[in-house]
Amino acid sequence: MSDNDVNSDRSPTLTPPRKLPKKGAWTRKKEGNALSQHRVQNFRQQWLNDPTFKDWLLPDTNDLTKAKCVYCPGTSMVAELSNLKTHASTKKHLGNKPGISGKTQTLTSLGFQRGITPQNREKARAEIKLSAFFAEHNIAFSVADHLTDLLKEVVTDSKLIKEIELKRTKITGVIKNVLGKGHKADLAQKLQKNQFSVMTDETTDVSTVKTA
Repeated sequence: MSDNDVNSDRSPTLTPPRKLPKKGAWTRKKEGNALSQHRVQNFRQQWLNDPTFKDWLLPDTNDLTKAKCVYCPGTSMVAELSNLKTHASTKKHLGNKPGISGKTQTLTSLGFQRGITPQNREKARAEIKLSAFFAEHNIAFSVADHLTDLLKEVVTDSKLIKEIELKRTKITGVIKNVLGKGHKADLAQKLQKNQFSVMTDETTDVSTVKTA
C-alpha cells in the first residue's frame, strides 16, 4: 500500500453543507413565534375620531378585541391598526364604500348613533327588528310613517318607544344596506363551504296545459 493510499484513508471527513430551511417554512416559523408573543389589545375609542376610520369603523360588541366595518356586513377583524388599514384598502371595502354621489347609506346616515351604550343598542335593535318585520310580511313601507307615531301614543310608559325614529326612508335604508347585505354575506359564506348544484330551466311556461 502506498503512502498516498494511507493518507487518503486518514483524510478528515468533510462537514456536509448546512441546509437552510425553505423560505416559506422559515416565514411560518417566524410568524408562529411572533403570534405567540403578541399582546392582544382592545378596541380603541380614539379610532372613531380618526378621519381614516370614523365613517365606517365600529367596535364589535361581542368581542372587545375586534372591530366591525359598516360598509362590509358580517366582517369582524382583530382590532389592530395594521389590520384596519389593510381592510380599508381591500377591493370588498372599496366596492362597498359610498362613491362621490353618496347614494350608499351607512348606519350613521340612517340615524344610528355610534356609541355602544345599552340604550343605543336597544334602540337600534328595535328599529332593525321592526324593519325585518316589514320585509318578512311584505308590508308597505309607507305604513311606517304612521306606525311609530301610533306606538308612541299607545305605549306612553316606554322610553324606548319614544326614542324610535323609523319612517319609510329609514326603513328602506335599513332593509337594503343592513339586513340585505348581512343576509347576502351569510349566504355567500354558506355557498363557499357547502356543495350545491345549479339547474337551468329554459321553459317559459310553468303551467301543465299544452299550448301547441
